[in-house]
Amino acid sequence: MWLALDRETQTLYLYDCYKRQHGEPTLHAAAVKDRGAWIPGVGDAAGLVMTQHDAEQLVSLYRRLGLDIQLPDKAVETGIQEVWECMSAGRFKVFSSCEAWFQEYRLYHRDEAGRIVKRNDHLMDATRYAVWSGRARMKTNPASKPRPRPGSQSYYPNPNNSGLGWMGAFVGAVTLLM
Repeated sequence: MWLALDRETQTLYLYDCYKRQHGEPTLHAAAVKDRGAWIPGVGDAAGLVMTQHDAEQLVSLYRRLGLDIQLPDKAVETGIQEVWECMSAGRFKVFSSCEAWFQEYRLYHRDEAGRIVKRNDHLMDATRYAVWSGRARMKTNPASKPRPRPGSQSYYPNPNNSGLGWMGAFVGAVTLLM
């Protein structure tokens, strides 16, 4: 999933998501890079990966395939609370085209003991990773920065504004499957 940040309002926009159960890491990496190879991300391993060492090795594999990815802080309850606070304050919005995200969100719940039910929740985990750990990795596309117009002092009317509109910074988050 990919998020953009409106720097003025600190609103996060989930504008795209990719979900595929099976496939080689090269296929997943290509799908991620198609959305912007320059976009940094956070991601963790799921599925058959059981140890921290395995997760680190899988992330290392994706780095060798050209992704700028780091392991996230996986704080579950704190991350969920941060996402909930952003949603409650209207600072987390999801494009309607992200149907796979909405499908998971509708099913995301806790059991009778108050624990998150870990079933079909990869995009929910990626949401938590992006909001909790990904914001620190966000950056602006270096190729999209406009050049100053000839004869003008500055292309940007406001020195604190990048001139890129509401999509001022980007990050990706993934749950890597083996």
